[in-house]
Amino acid sequence: MVFLKQVKTWWLTLSFTQRTLFSLFVVVLIVSRFFLLSQIPTGIHYDELVYVLQAKAFLLSGSDLIGTWNPWRLMPLTSQHAELTTLALLPGFWLFANPLLAGRFMPAVLGITFPFLAGWLAWNLWRERKISWVTVFVAAFNPWVWQLSRMSFDPLPGIWLIFLAAAIITARKFSHKWLVLPITFLSFFHYQGYKILIVPWVVLWSYFAWHWQKTISKQLFWTVAIFAFGLFTFWYAVLLPSQGANQRNQKTIFYDQTFKDQIVSNVMTDRRLSLDNQLQPIAHNKFQALSEYLIKRYVSNFDFATLFILGEPNLSPFSVWSHGFFYMIDLPLLFYGLWVMFTRKKWHRAAFIWGILFLIMPLPRLLTTVNEWMIFRGSIGYMLMLFPIAIGLTALLTQPKQWLKWGVIALYGLFIARFTYDYFYRYPLYSTNGLYFEQRVLASYLHRQPANTSITVYTSEPEFLLFSYLNYNRLVDNNSLPDIRQNLQHGQYRYDNVTFTNECVPEINNTTGLVITERNQPHCPPAGLTEAEIKLLDLALEPGNSLSISSPLDSGEIFWIYNDALCQHFVLTTFVDVNHLTELAVEQLADQRFCELWIKDVNPLRVFSPIDSQ
Repeated sequence: MVFLKQVKTWWLTLSFTQRTLFSLFVVVLIVSRFFLLSQIPTGIHYDELVYVLQAKAFLLSGSDLIGTWNPWRLMPLTSQHAELTTLALLPGFWLFANPLLAGRFMPAVLGITFPFLAGWLAWNLWRERKISWVTVFVAAFNPWVWQLSRMSFDPLPGIWLIFLAAAIITARKFSHKWLVLPITFLSFFHYQGYKILIVPWVVLWSYFAWHWQKTISKQLFWTVAIFAFGLFTFWYAVLLPSQGANQRNQKTIFYDQTFKDQIVSNVMTDRRLSLDNQLQPIAHNKFQALSEYLIKRYVSNFDFATLFILGEPNLSPFSVWSHGFFYMIDLPLLFYGLWVMFTRKKWHRAAFIWGILFLIMPLPRLLTTVNEWMIFRGSIGYMLMLFPIAIGLTALLTQPKQWLKWGVIALYGLFIARFTYDYFYRYPLYSTNGLYFEQRVLASYLHRQPANTSITVYTSEPEFLLFSYLNYNRLVDNNSLPDIRQNLQHGQYRYDNVTFTNECVPEINNTTGLVITERNQPHCPPAGLTEAEIKLLDLALEPGNSLSISSPLDSGEIFWIYNDALCQHFVLTTFVDVNHLTELAVEQLADQRFCELWIKDVNPLRVFSPIDSQ
């Protein structure tokens, strides 16, 4: 009630123009998150799919699909998926039947409210209203926040919670500071990559609030610090050893033997490529090689091309990789804002805490040996960059020269317009490979088959394809869940008449029913051969006389379909030609349109061997 009264008082202080502009901003913000939300993105990544399906299963049964996970045990869904993110998605499944919309509803809500959390924290730190509102604006239209607000990944809920914790602990007029404890607890279990960062985050902001702001007591500071350290220790010493996530320890610089061997190999190579000299042990050693690796990893976290221009087309093909995580105009604003932030004497303490946190946020990327993925692992640091960007933008907007102010506004608006164009007109098509759109097509194709048709899908990822089939066709309900759970508990990826398997592909001529194979799935070797003889064979699968499910990007074949009875009577082309967003909503297409658009007949282009043509 107190909060609502404060909002009402603030609203009454605004002029008519200010109210109009703020209302327009809120409308645009909401539209940017919800417009075509069930259609863009056009597919769903595996990490999202796990959370979405488990949220649906939890809503129905209080557990996951397989029936072994419960949130109060603080166990991760898998070694790659956080403990509590599933719960954050639940409200969407209370409201919507469409799984894409249901899974994206809460991220969209978080994406709408996060800019205001960032603005609240900015107000606590800088105590200037203009900077606070510009921070809200910059965060609202930041490309990273925008696109993650429309997906079901786990970093956004974690970031939302830790920024809420920082805003509460640094707020001058907030009487319920104790809320930082449960919020810290929840944030800790929302994204695996943030766990090591939660401790310095809450401890440093609490120290700032106690020692410099004088807004919390010494007792609360120590309570928060001990709680954060204790939570991490409990997780590392008690929870982690009993979890499958303990495998992640093996992919760090401390335990990864392959990484250690590579460091030794690099040292030996450097010495081999150097003339004999007495300085070799000093110039080329494991400490030097490890230091060089860590420095490269650390510096790569701030790669300007990735952050401001190109994104991550290779590591994050599901994202808007035609664009950076920020706008290009944000780069000069960032440097200008840093200069303003560190030269204003009254901001020195807040800038000092900001600087320490910004410098240690890349720590997870230094410790892991898996890959150099930036879009998620560096995201806390990227969200911290919103503050100097907003400070730099505010400094320009408050200049007395009107042409400069309106020029900056117009230029920033153009960058926002360009990202909007990329997101709604280019991204739906070029992200299809990264979002495994072929699985959506396959799911729709399978769902169109008669119920009495025996269907076998040979794939290297049977669980992934089963989950896609269940999700896109809305097959998880109270009636089907017991059978799905029983099959998964027995290691069987099957739903009614459809079976997904990673077994080798038998001779197609000897199979019955509908058979679908992943292009790279191998043939079964002939019986009676030794392992040595099998290794000499070429077991690569040949397409034979098959139809195809192909990539929308280059029409490359991904799945081969044998014994088709649904599409063979229609006129099929050899390439995919998508021109409208409605064509990507494959579930809504009539059979003829679906087949002619998405099922390809490449046989006229193939050169068959005599055996294949028989």
